[in-house]
Amino acid sequence: MDGVRMSCLNIALVSEQRSSYLQLGYSEEQCAALTHDGEIDAVRTTLERLGHHVTLVPGIQFLVQQLAAGKDKGWDLVFNMAQGFHGSARESQVPAVLEAYQLPYTFSDAATMTLCQNKAITKVPRGNSRCFNSAHLMHESRLF
Repeated sequence: MDGVRMSCLNIALVSEQRSSYLQLGYSEEQCAALTHDGEIDAVRTTLERLGHHVTLVPGIQFLVQQLAAGKDKGWDLVFNMAQGFHGSARESQVPAVLEAYQLPYTFSDAATMTLCQNKAITKVPRGNSRCFNSAHLMHESRLF
């Protein structure tokens, strides 16, 4: 990238830190899908090495507090690594909030995340397009 100068972005990095939830008393099994601290640090460090300013936002509760207080005004982009923790559409919660606040973010939108979280429902659009797919059985499970 010789001669090309990227402008510095103010990036909010949203991710639930696995260690934080373990400290709150959640089990290893409950935290299995959450991002490890090393992954978060690697992304943050890489973005900073590229010249960007990164603000760590540790999950949706903190994100909502930041937005309500107007502390998002300097954010150019939200790098969404949030897995969510509660509910069947947990991965879509952060994108939905960001869409409501009209903040640009990385990765899929709330509708896509909701659809893809439920594997049985993902077969419905494909089934209507005459694509063959395997049979499925929906089973409601509560881990928490």
